Formats: sequence, C-alpha cells, structure tokens
Amino acid sequence: MNSTSRSTSGKNLTLQKSENDHSTGHRLQITLLRHGKPTVSPNGKLSAIEYTRYLQRYDVAGIDRAHQPPAAVWKRAEESALILCSDLPRAIQSAQALSRGRKLQVEPVFREIKMPAINMNTFKFSEKTWGVASRLVWFLGYSNGSESFREAKQRAAAAAERLIQLAKSQGSVMLVGHGFINYFIGRALLANGWRGPAIPCWKFWGVGFYQL
Repeated sequence: MNSTSRSTSGKNLTLQKSENDHSTGHRLQITLLRHGKPTVSPNGKLSAIEYTRYLQRYDVAGIDRAHQPPAAVWKRAEESALILCSDLPRAIQSAQALSRGRKLQVEPVFREIKMPAINMNTFKFSEKTWGVASRLVWFLGYSNGSESFREAKQRAAAAAERLIQLAKSQGSVMLVGHGFINYFIGRALLANGWRGPAIPCWKFWGVGFYQL
C-alpha cells in the first residue's frame, strides 16, 4: 500500500497519532525541516546552461540514504502529530524516512522557490556562486518566467497560514520542506506572533522550531 496521500486542498488530515493527541494547555508547535542530502552534486564550475540543467536534475533527485537525520530530528518527528511535505522527490523521501510507515500529506504549496535562469554563458562559476547570483537578481525583480518575489512571498504566507490552522487542530506539525521556502514561511510565522528563529537552519536535515 502506498503510504503517501496527495492533497492540494488539505482536507485529508493524515499522519495523526490520535484525534486528541494534544491538550489546550500545551503550546502550539510548528517544525520547519529542510530535506535530506540529495543524490546529485555539481562537478566543478558550470556555465549558466549547465547550472540550469543541474537544477533540473536536483528537482527530480531523491535523497542519499547514507546521510541520516540527527537524533533530534527523529525525536521531533515522533512528537509531531502531523507531518507534511512538498511534492518534490527529495522532500517526499525525507518525510517517508521520518514517518516510519505513517501516512504523509503532500502539498505543492510547500515547493521550493524556483530561481530564474540567468542567460549568460560566457563565464563558468561554482554552483554556490550561481545560487547566490540567481537569488540576488531575483530579489531585485528578475524572474525570467519563474515565480516572482511577490508571488513567492504570497505563497509562503498561504503556506504559513495552512500550517497554523493545522497546528491549531493537531497541536504540533512538521513540514519537510526546502531552505528558501522555509525561510519565507518562518518569516510569515514570526509576523503572525509565533516565536522561533529568524532564519531556519539551512543545512540538510536542518530544523527551525516555532511556538505560539
């Protein structure tokens, strides 16, 4: 049986330990987790076209099973009444690894923010340099057909509201997401009065923990 259920409306509330797993005396909790290490990695310096192709491979890659989450992440997953993830393979596989056979809730609203391709093939840079450059021009308004800065912030706000509503009904939820979208979701949570880090951990299996 496939243990992963997909929902864009969020009406299928799954991965519940029990319907009364929390009490009103406990704080509401939201955990933002970055996925595990993907199975792809860049080789040397890349042209702009090569970097775009690398990102395409990254988006369809799973995770390296040898790169296990820390004990604290396992504990946080066990304590979460509900686990959600984006619909990208690296997030799904990471959530499956933590779920221990429980059902998952997969929602596209938690997808990573896709960076625009930079049409410049004269130079070659490292993957990290291209990542910084593409994010910088994106912040400045260049989207090249991808999700704009405003659109991404609006989606992150909707994702944060989704998590808040689920936390209110379940007590504690975990999102297995991505570095950039988790950052914006975290900012939206802080704007809604939640307490937690200004920047969730960007490392693979990195955690940002928020309470209300």
